Amino acid sequence: MHLLTFLLDHPDENLDSSIDLFNLPSTQLVSGYKGEDLFIHAFYSNGEVWNHQNLGKLNKNNFKELRREELDPSFKQESIFVSLSVEKDFNLSEISEDKTKYEPYPPWRSNIKLFNEHTAASYQGEIPEAFLDLKLSLVSCSPMFQNNGNVQNYFYLININRNPKKETFKVKILNQNKDQIGEISCQTNSHNLTNLDDIVTEKSDLMIFTSEHYGGIPIYFSKSKDARSLSMEHTHPPVEHVFMGKRHLFQKKKKSFWFSG
Repeated sequence: MHLLTFLLDHPDENLDSSIDLFNLPSTQLVSGYKGEDLFIHAFYSNGEVWNHQNLGKLNKNNFKELRREELDPSFKQESIFVSLSVEKDFNLSEISEDKTKYEPYPPWRSNIKLFNEHTAASYQGEIPEAFLDLKLSLVSCSPMFQNNGNVQNYFYLININRNPKKETFKVKILNQNKDQIGEISCQTNSHNLTNLDDIVTEKSDLMIFTSEHYGGIPIYFSKSKDARSLSMEHTHPPVEHVFMGKRHLFQKKKKSFWFSG
């Protein structure tokens, strides 16, 4: 795959979701990309198999805004993932045997967005293909909870595995003293969305989201009650906090510190 990404959803009927897809590298200088037409695939898991929809081609050096409303009606209430791939027929459960396939570098990203008639919030992101086959855990330290009575705070955890099976797991929410101030029930192969204002028992300037069993991409979304102001942020895994050196050792120690709480 050249890109693996996702369409967010939200219960606010006045918010729409889209992603901007680009069939071109972020830099031609080091990417080595020659350019070819790619197929856009949207897919979701029903717990047993991946259901997918081929949305046609994205020509080389072009881009497309894909909105949730463009999908087949059967897709609209699901956790939707999207890929760009040279393959017309798509099956996430199968590992490609093509050793000559293009490996995007730097990684390709999409613009993942929630918007309404007043404003929009987005971030540039993707799901590393390696995540599909790894046993992930989660430590996300977030100072992005807004203690304002006029602001609603939400937490997304985007989880995907190659196996379409859906399993339930828990995410603990801690404060900086390692006290548990909340807990979330999540599913694999899903966009897990939680209104933090409903479950956090104690306001904290720093919240740590942890799970020893499964991980994913954590996204923090806030909006004013009138929806005229939106904010979207995400956190990187601890390994990305260190440049060179024993990066994975640092990540192991940081995760162990918070798991021991």
